[in-house]
Formats: sequence, structure tokens, C-alpha cells
Amino acid sequence: MTLIAIHADVDRASVLSDSLSYTVTARRLRRATKVFAVPHLDAAVLTHGDAELGNFWAVHASLHSGAATFDELTDTAPEALQELWRERTMMAEHRNAIHGGNRPVPRSIAFAVGYSAHAGRFRAVAHSSDDDFQPADLQGLWIIPSPLDVRPSDIEQQRLEETFRERFDDDQPVRALRSQPAPVPPTTPEQWANLARTVREQRALADLYSGLKMYIGGDALLTTLERGHQSTRRLLTFADSGPEYEQMMAGSLHPAGQLGLCGCESGARFVDCCLEQIADEPCPCGSGTSTFADCCRVPLRGSGVPL
Repeated sequence: MTLIAIHADVDRASVLSDSLSYTVTARRLRRATKVFAVPHLDAAVLTHGDAELGNFWAVHASLHSGAATFDELTDTAPEALQELWRERTMMAEHRNAIHGGNRPVPRSIAFAVGYSAHAGRFRAVAHSSDDDFQPADLQGLWIIPSPLDVRPSDIEQQRLEETFRERFDDDQPVRALRSQPAPVPPTTPEQWANLARTVREQRALADLYSGLKMYIGGDALLTTLERGHQSTRRLLTFADSGPEYEQMMAGSLHPAGQLGLCGCESGARFVDCCLEQIADEPCPCGSGTSTFADCCRVPLRGSGVPL
């Protein structure tokens, strides 16, 4: 997952993203470019969700689609994305059958942002796996994950309500977000940077079990698209070390999370306390038949291995 904020205006479009990439358990973090320019279409593409879908979408848009215009790209995208999704789903089912897991392909959104000759302006289009990758125009400022003081997109709102029903049997806390005001598009780089800071504070630093958490880090990058010109600037670099970083990773399988205090308030390290319950179970990272103890667990005290 990632931070994405998009605003398409008449003569330009802006895309904000972070540069943090992580595995499903956050055991390993990486840095990645997430917005890919397609200059011959006056466009850029990016994804939220499955990394393999993101790789395919970037290559397809820039090389394999054969589109001569942005409108052709978005018109032909559903069929290409649906075919890849079927392949990714079959691969996941095969992996789960062999290794005994039950991990689906992450729900994903493929975005295209660019100049539409048909509309006579820049457009932002989302193709979501939730809706079989049918195109949906994004209006106003579109953000995922959204700050908690503005109304989320329809896609995120639906996902939040599903998550709260599954985890807490009550979606009322997030249903209330529907009454929040629509987000206001930033007009300056500093306003875009402030948006990135707010999302990091409200969503990445949220408790792991709150149902609101998404990891956000690395750099906040702003890509600006105009006809015949594209540019990207680094707005800020997040504090990915120290107390703030430890708060973000608390409760995760990342070493900083495992070595942090356990959420049960026992005063012990997470790895020495509640993580011991899954030590002999298949590792949550989905590596196969390895147990958590043999795979992603950090060394325990007294193991002779420096911590």
C-alpha cells in the first residue's frame, strides 16, 4: 500500500506519493518509485496494492498498450488489467494450495492521470479490483489513505466499513466519516507537504489494531503534469528512525516492532511475549512451510546472537 493523493485540473494534474514499499507483515521495508511518467501520452500511471500489478501497469502503459492517446489507454485498460488479475489470482490459489495458506492478492487500484483530448482537460482515472477494473473518474482531491478530518473516497469508505464490521462488529465509527467535508486541493508545495505530514500522523502512526493503519514513509514526492512537460520534486523526507518510526512499526513483524514493547502491557518485548504464541506456526510472511521461529522472528535474548 502507499500514500496517494491526486488532483486533476484543466491545464495540469498533481500526484503526491510516498516512497515506502513493504511486505504484507511489514517485516521488510524498501524504497520505491511509485509514479511512472508516460511522456508520449502526457500522462503518468501508478498503483495502490499489489506490487506485481504495479509493475505490469507501468510497462503496459508505456510500452505494450499501443495507445496513441491517454483516452485510448484508459479505454483499453480494463481488459488488460482483468486478464492480469485472473493470472495473479490463479497463482495465489496455487501457492495457497501447496503451502496451506489462505492469502489472496491484495485489493488493488491502477491509476492513470493525463491529458484527455476527449475531455479537453487533464483527467484522473481509477481502475479498481473492487469493481472489476472498470474506469472511474476521480473528482476533486482524491486521497488514500485519507486524513480523518475529511471525507474519504467512496472506495476507501467502503473498505473501512468492511474492516470495522469484520474486526469490531461495528462500522459506526467510520460511517461517521461520510459527514466530513470534502478535502480541499492544495495549491502550493508546502500545502502538499502538510497533507503528507497529516496523513502520516493520523494513519501511519495509528495503532496497528485500530483498523486505520497504513505504513507511510521514505520521501513525499510531488509529480506535476502539464501538456508537454512533467516534473517531480521531493517535498520532505519522513523521520524513519527514532521514536516516531518505532511508533509506526509497533506491533508489526519488522525488527523495530518485534523488539518494541508488547501491546498487552506486560512490559516485555513483543518477540519475548505475545509473538511466542505463533513461534511454531507457519510464518505470516507466506514464505511456505517455515515456522515463524525459523523465518521472520528476530533472535531471542540468550541466543548468543547480538541484537
